[in-house]
Amino acid sequence: MRAFDRVIFVIFMLFYGTFTVFQFLSSSVFEGDFASQENSYQMFLYIIVYLILCLGIAAHLSSIQGQDKLLYFVMAYAAYYIISTLVYTFAMGYGSIKYMGTGVIMSSVSPFAFILFYFMGKENSIPPNVFLGFFLLLTFCEACCMVKFISFTSQYSNWIVVAQYYTLFLLLPLMLCYRNEIVIGAIFLLFGLLTAYSAKRGAFLSLGAAIFMFYLFKSYLKSKDILIIVVYPLVMIAVVVFAMVYFVDFSYVMSRMDTIGEDRGSGRLDIYFFVWDAIKNSNIFELIFGRGGYDGARNLTLQIGVYGAHNDYLGLILDVGFIGLGLAVGIIVGLLNRFISLIRESSYVVPAFAVSLALFAILSNISTIFLGNFTTIPIWIFWGWIVGSMNSVYPGTILGNRMLR
Repeated sequence: MRAFDRVIFVIFMLFYGTFTVFQFLSSSVFEGDFASQENSYQMFLYIIVYLILCLGIAAHLSSIQGQDKLLYFVMAYAAYYIISTLVYTFAMGYGSIKYMGTGVIMSSVSPFAFILFYFMGKENSIPPNVFLGFFLLLTFCEACCMVKFISFTSQYSNWIVVAQYYTLFLLLPLMLCYRNEIVIGAIFLLFGLLTAYSAKRGAFLSLGAAIFMFYLFKSYLKSKDILIIVVYPLVMIAVVVFAMVYFVDFSYVMSRMDTIGEDRGSGRLDIYFFVWDAIKNSNIFELIFGRGGYDGARNLTLQIGVYGAHNDYLGLILDVGFIGLGLAVGIIVGLLNRFISLIRESSYVVPAFAVSLALFAILSNISTIFLGNFTTIPIWIFWGWIVGSMNSVYPGTILGNRMLR
């Protein structure tokens, strides 16, 4: 099984890496036949990545009993989202048959990534250095694509940059599993520069929270001195900010900051009020079961010219109702419980896990982590890999010791 997992892992990384880089290749910068075939190529990669995840999970179904309870919550969440999408598409005609396949894939691809990498972590199928090496290479390739795109087009806030940046940013917890301090510092500097290039206000908030949480818990594990615990992360934030100011032209960035009140968070406040009004006007059935699975929030918000609720919790209520929201809350509670277990064991991955939770807390309120799409796969992979490793009986996991729930 471990050999099979290694083959699946390599194939998955090949196609998933191709997909993430393809987001740039499908932009208007690249013309010709390749760009004109964007939709067909993208859908092909969607399906291949999804089938790889399904194949890997199917191979582990015989050992599904007796696993971590968090795994069952993730499986229930994915199953309910899929069923809801299919029911509304077929029985109620709320969705579009044409996009049914996309809805099923998008609604479950990230939870499926959690499930597969949970088993890989539990089996310790992939040596940690190899595992992290693949994702480090993917991070480097995506960073190069992003910088190349911006330097070629001078488009800081192009939607392609935005989409790619969040995919890149959610790789950060995986990168912070490295033990080498120089590597960690270089990673933060790289993400600092990319944050400035993206000119996303949410990205600045996320990066600041990531640096603070990482060095806060790192200091806590090494020293109980309250002065060190507080000052160290603030100093590291200052270093990264200095590097960003020194290397990047901040004129556009500052103009984005100046307009934060005028554009109401890029229109998010208007979206939230619109969605909240729709929730208040929902009937009991819609509140409990949602309005259409994957298409629920998207169909509604298209009325005001946007795609999605830009908030996990509002979007979940529209998509799958309070049942789906309850399953999502169960996953959050499970993640917090595993985080506390890691702290009690003084595991060196505590700072990286803290960063993942900080990113989740911010991005789930201004974007989406639970609502299905390929962008969020990296953080679900991180969670699955760590939780699986906590349940592993094999030596040499990323945790460095045996940790049981």
